Amino acid sequence: MAKKSFETFRLEPWMQDHVQAITISVAKHALREEQARGFDKHPLTIVDRRPNLPFEAVRPFGRIEIIERVEMGEIIEFIFRKLHEKSPVGDIDSRPGHPGFYRNSHFITVNGNMVTAQNVKNINYNPERDTVRFVNAAVYARKIEGIYTPSRFNKSTRKRENKGKWHTLGWSPQAPKGVYRVVARMAKSKYGKNAAIRYAVMRLSVGGARVRRWYKGGKKLKRFEMTDQVYPVIELSPRKGGIII
Repeated sequence: MAKKSFETFRLEPWMQDHVQAITISVAKHALREEQARGFDKHPLTIVDRRPNLPFEAVRPFGRIEIIERVEMGEIIEFIFRKLHEKSPVGDIDSRPGHPGFYRNSHFITVNGNMVTAQNVKNINYNPERDTVRFVNAAVYARKIEGIYTPSRFNKSTRKRENKGKWHTLGWSPQAPKGVYRVVARMAKSKYGKNAAIRYAVMRLSVGGARVRRWYKGGKKLKRFEMTDQVYPVIELSPRKGGIII
C-alpha cells in the first residue's frame, strides 16, 4: 500500500498578518472586559512564552497570556501555610517540643537573613535581586522528602527523557512523597507565572548539622567521613512584572 503524502500548508504573508491582527484584537478586547470587572490595570503579559512583551510581538497562531499580579506576601503566606498543613505529626512523644517538632521547624530567609512569618509582608521586594527560601531545620527533614529522580528535558530533541522515578519514599507514611517537594509543586502551579519557584536540597550556612557519610563497603568497615547535612528548601524569586511592588 502506497504511503500517503501531504503538501505542507503555509500561510501567505497577508494571511499571517490577518491571523496576527485577529489574535491581538481578541486579546485586547478580553483585557478591556476583564479590567471593567476589576482585573489588574497593569498585568503581566506573556507573549509566546516571553514575558513583558507587547501584544504586537505575537506570532501567527501564537499565544498571549495575561496574568494578574500578586503581592509577594501572598505567595509566601500560601507556601508557609501549606508547609504546616502537609507536615507529618507523630504520635505520643515525651521529648521536649514533640509531637509537632518537624511542623514547628519551618523558617523563612530573605537573602540569607531569617525573618518571621509576621514580618515578611512588610518587606519591599526587588524582583531583580531578592530570593526567599523556606527551610526546615529538623536534622531528619531530608529523609521526609525521600529520593526522587525527575525526568529531564532534552533541548536538542525537544522531548522528555529518563522518566522520573522514586528510589525511596519519604520516611513518614503521612507524607510518602515528601512535604517540600509537594508544596513546591502546588505553589508553582498556582503562582509559577508570577515568581520562579523551585525545590532543592542544600547546606545551611548557619546552624546546619554534621553527619556521617559512609563509604562504599558499609558500616562493617567503619569507613565514613563527617559532612554537612543537606536540608529541603523551597526557593522563591519574584519575576519582573509579576509582583505588585
